[in-house]
Amino acid sequence: MQNLNIVDIQALLELNTTNYNPSKETKADWDFYTYMEYWLNNIIKSSVELDTFNGYKRQVTGRLKDYFTREKSKKAVKEITADDLDDFYAYLRKELSNATIDHYNDNISSAFKYLLKKKIVRYNPTDLINPITVERTEVGTYNREEVIQLLEILKDNIIELPTLYDGFYGLRRNEIIGLREQVFDFEEDYFFINHVAIQNDGKDNVEKVYFKDKAKSKKGYRAFPLFENIKAATLRKLERIEKNKKIFGSSYNHKYDGYIFVHDNGNLIQPHYFTERFCKIIQKNGLKPITPHGLRHSIATLLHLEGVDIRDIQDWLGHENISSTNIYTRGDYQKQVQTGKVVMQLFGSNEEIEKQVKYKQKKNIHIAV
Repeated sequence: MQNLNIVDIQALLELNTTNYNPSKETKADWDFYTYMEYWLNNIIKSSVELDTFNGYKRQVTGRLKDYFTREKSKKAVKEITADDLDDFYAYLRKELSNATIDHYNDNISSAFKYLLKKKIVRYNPTDLINPITVERTEVGTYNREEVIQLLEILKDNIIELPTLYDGFYGLRRNEIIGLREQVFDFEEDYFFINHVAIQNDGKDNVEKVYFKDKAKSKKGYRAFPLFENIKAATLRKLERIEKNKKIFGSSYNHKYDGYIFVHDNGNLIQPHYFTERFCKIIQKNGLKPITPHGLRHSIATLLHLEGVDIRDIQDWLGHENISSTNIYTRGDYQKQVQTGKVVMQLFGSNEEIEKQVKYKQKKNIHIAV
C-alpha cells in the first residue's frame, strides 16, 4: 500500500497542475479541446480583430478539434506534454506548412500562458517542443523602371489608382481601400490615414469587409503630401463617381458613399479583388511575379537606395517599432514632405511638389483617432 501511495504521488507530480486536491476541479482538469474552445470564446475573442479571431476559430474548431477529440488523442489539459504537441504538429505537417503550424503553436502557447498567469499550471509545454523551422519567403520587389512599366500597363484600369497609392506611398491594402474623400485636403494638398477596410471571410453571417476608424498601430496614423499626378487622378475618380450616381440612378449602391475605391455601380472594390486582379494583370503581361504588398516593399527599398534615413522610411510606411517620433507633429510632416520629394524624383520630378511646403503655414494637421 505504501509503494502504491509513492507511485500515486509521483504520477501527480508529473501532471501539469498546481492543484493536487482531487475534490477541487480547475481548468487544468478540463478536456484539452474544451479548454481551447473556452480560451477562444472567453479569453482571446475580446482582444483581437474579428478577422483575426475568425482565423483562430478555424484552427481551434477545425484540425485541432479533429485531432484532440479522437479517443487516442483525447487528454486533460494537465496531461498535455511537449511530446503530445510534437505528435499533433507531425499530423498537421502532412497537409500544412511550418508557417501555419507555427500559428497553431502560438495559439496553444497563448492558451497556456493564461493558465500560467492564473497559477493553474506549472509550465507551458510549447516551451519544450521541437523547434518549428519557418522558412521566410522573400517578398518580390520592383525597381523604378518595373514600377513605371506596371503603371503604364494599368493605365485607365480600375485598379490603376489604388496601385498608384500602393506604389508611391507604400500604403497597406486595407489603408488604400479605406480611403475616403473626407481625409483629403485638395487645397493644401495632403491626406491622412485614420480608417481601414478589413477583409473578412464572409462566414457566420458577417460582412466580407468591415471598417475601423483606426490604423494597424499608432504609427499607422500618418499624413502624406498629395502628389500632383495622384491628386489629379483622385479628382477624376471622384468626378466619375458623381456621374455614375446619375447614370445608375436607383440601382447605384450608396452604402459606400464617400469611399474612393468603388466600382461604377457603387459596390466596394474589395481588398481581395484588388489583389486578385493585380496578380492576374502581372501574369497576363509576363511581368515579374509580385503582389500589392510587394510594391510596399519596393518603395521602401527604392527610398533606402536613394539614401533616405531608415527612420523616415518607417514613418512613411507607418511601422510601429522603428521610431518613437510622434507622427502628428509639424516636424514629422515636414519629414514626410521631404520623403515625398524623393518619391517624385524617383518616378518623375514635379515642380508642383513644392506646393507641399505651404503646409509650414498651417498650425497643425489633426488626424482623428
